[in-house]
Amino acid sequence: MKNMSKLALVVAAGMAASSAQAIDMEVGENTVLSVYGEVLPRFTIEEGADGNDTDEFTDDGSIVGFAAERELGNGLTAYTYIEFAYNFFGEDSDVERDASAFGLYGDFGEVALGDIDNVFEDLITDATDPFENASLDGESLTSEDKMITYYSPDFGGFAYRVQTRITDETDSDQDDLELSLMAGIEYSFDNISLHAAYDNRGSENALDSGFDSEDPVVGVAAVIDLDVVELGARYAMQGNADGNDIDYAGVSAVFDYGNGDLYAAFQEVSKDVGEDQSQFAFGANFDLADGFYMYAEYGSYDLVTGDDGTDTITEVGLVYEY
Repeated sequence: MKNMSKLALVVAAGMAASSAQAIDMEVGENTVLSVYGEVLPRFTIEEGADGNDTDEFTDDGSIVGFAAERELGNGLTAYTYIEFAYNFFGEDSDVERDASAFGLYGDFGEVALGDIDNVFEDLITDATDPFENASLDGESLTSEDKMITYYSPDFGGFAYRVQTRITDETDSDQDDLELSLMAGIEYSFDNISLHAAYDNRGSENALDSGFDSEDPVVGVAAVIDLDVVELGARYAMQGNADGNDIDYAGVSAVFDYGNGDLYAAFQEVSKDVGEDQSQFAFGANFDLADGFYMYAEYGSYDLVTGDDGTDTITEVGLVYEY
């Protein structure tokens, strides 16, 4: 099931361990090098609220990654990884760096620098997002580059995360470094995990033409694991500088039927300005072999006729992990 978590040494476990089929090579006594990746062909039908429909058979963003982990002694372990994205269909010849990070973990917890998942997304958004591509609308969050993140150890089921993004990409009126602050807490007991998180979005748009801060986003979520069924719920409030605040309230369910999962989600999107939306999506996957599965998904986003954007999506695809 997608929504795991508990502190989880998110990045260290997330890079090479993102693929159970990673090739691990011991180099000396204390160093392991890994090679891993994913191939992601898919066929997608998107219906636009403005009448512009698209059918596409393409690569969803295949990657190959290289990772290294070294025990430093005194209970400390350092790691680094870099991932490259490419299109295996040959629709273009670009091979680009997709993500990279460096980190250190031990009894103190974990510190990670680089392209790190926003902790708000990890704890709140992902609580009701079991999808490959039919995900329901999510909050607008701080960009996931130039991150510095600290993950605490597990204190009897309680853990916290603190994160900042530091950027020097500014507009003509601002010459200082700009910071975002993200933080989250998680408390797990029995089969229940409770989450709360905050993102002040202090450098949300720094990768665009200039710096533009936004009002904060706050949220809470819960995940209940009932062995073959996992239930998720979340509520998030997104304040916006233009006064159009948005609330998200959603629930999800994932059922493990043995050879894969059946999953669905529903959410209400409430806006101060404009029409509210009732969105839903559902899907299924089937394991063809270890690290190799197929999926089918449908999502409906309840856009107003004439709006820009995708109103419905239907997709089938394959995921091959190595």
